[in-house]
Amino acid sequence: FPNYTAWFSFLRSQKLRTYFNDHPYPVAGRGAGGLQTSPEEVKFRWEGLTRWMDEGLTFWWFDHNWGFSIPAPMENSTAPEITSSFWDGLTNGAWGTHVYYSNVDQYNTQVREKKGDKFYGRTMTLTKAFLADWVAGMEPAGMQENPAQHRYPVWWTGDGVTLEASVQTMVNAGVHDLKPFVHSDCGGDYRGSAGDYLRWAAHCVYGSILRFHGDDHRPWSYTPEVEGTIRGLLETRYKLLPSLIAAGARATTTGEPYVARCDLHWPEHAPASASPEQYLFLDDFLVAPIVNTTQNTTSRSVWIPPGAWEDAYTGAEVTGPRAVVVEQPYERIPLWHR
Repeated sequence: FPNYTAWFSFLRSQKLRTYFNDHPYPVAGRGAGGLQTSPEEVKFRWEGLTRWMDEGLTFWWFDHNWGFSIPAPMENSTAPEITSSFWDGLTNGAWGTHVYYSNVDQYNTQVREKKGDKFYGRTMTLTKAFLADWVAGMEPAGMQENPAQHRYPVWWTGDGVTLEASVQTMVNAGVHDLKPFVHSDCGGDYRGSAGDYLRWAAHCVYGSILRFHGDDHRPWSYTPEVEGTIRGLLETRYKLLPSLIAAGARATTTGEPYVARCDLHWPEHAPASASPEQYLFLDDFLVAPIVNTTQNTTSRSVWIPPGAWEDAYTGAEVTGPRAVVVEQPYERIPLWHR
């Protein structure tokens, strides 16, 4: 790339913030210094990350998904085949999250703020939510990380996570993890069919974080009809920005998720209200993604919470609590509002 500074300046002129993905390798692993809290490692990590922030990069994505990573502190696991390690109950996923967030935060407060630069906004990083690449149906308590990690948003679930696993982790994270910003690579780590893409996109639009990643998920690379549907979904997301910003601020101060498992609001109706396959979005939307992408019009069962709920497409009203069966094509996600 001929001039990163000019590129970052252009993005900033468009009010776009930028992040890079980093698969870190420890200095001790190549014989260039000590372990994870050594002066050599601290210097290398700080200089490597802040050099790009000097160029104009806003924040970092700490990746933990290939055959190597920085180990947990006080660990000697520096071989290239080591991805995960632990020290006194602290995983290197949580440790790496702390390292990357702290570097970005220190740069913001010690460099940017002193120059009067407020463009970067509140400090954030993108990091692994938990060590496992989640599989649908796994015990949700297993996604718990060191409690300290909830201080460092935002989190993603890993490579190869299916649509069903994406829904489950996004919903369960607000219950088990104190993490309201958990999400998956929208569209998956593959290029699926048009129907699969539409199901993914609708879930992400009515979800915590919308971030396409993993393969070619450009809307115009499909059919004009698909592009039009995606455009409509993205326009809806932008119309919801004031509510999303308000919900994000509330989540930051209280931990209350804006993608909420229904038993957080109606615990007396568990286990029906405790399903991780549907959720309350921004308090007033009931969302029930269809995860079967092999056929177009597909049905599923949905638990309707107490009160009157209006179908987003037909205006028909349904009163809960009760279970209903709903059928929708690829272009529509089952959706109600109150």
